[in-house]
Amino acid sequence: MARLVLSEAHSDRVEKILRELLGKTGARCAILADISGQLLAVEGRVKGLDTTVLAALIAGNVAATAEMARLLGERKHFQILFHQGEEHNLHLGAIGTSFLLAVVFSVQTQIGLVRLFAMRAAEELGKMAPEWESLVMVPGASTQTVPEDFAQTLADELDNFLKQE
Repeated sequence: MARLVLSEAHSDRVEKILRELLGKTGARCAILADISGQLLAVEGRVKGLDTTVLAALIAGNVAATAEMARLLGERKHFQILFHQGEEHNLHLGAIGTSFLLAVVFSVQTQIGLVRLFAMRAAEELGKMAPEWESLVMVPGASTQTVPEDFAQTLADELDNFLKQE
């Protein structure tokens, strides 16, 4: 399976933008992925965090909410998603139609601050997106990021969870 790989110049620019986002917000980490869930870049404190699986789940979440938007008659999919937890929050934003930016941050961090700087980072990344047409397909650079039966396993686990409720 081939994997998209950012050029060194693009990677450096992305890392700079993500580091700046983290510096201004104090967020735990920032993740750039494509809409298929492939992790393209990550910055921050990721020890103990499976960012590859998280990127895939983020893409699934965005796809699900895009369908909700369609069912509600929205002309476009929802641009920003927010998940609130007991210890961490997750801010998700679309970058054009092909990329996603996720920011994991503490519940003590001001949501508005993260939203403001995540939107600015998304704008900067969005300016680069047309250049990403030069992304290189590298055969064998990566294996599949999630198991082939991931979708079925996830569906089974969701069914089991909902039956318990």
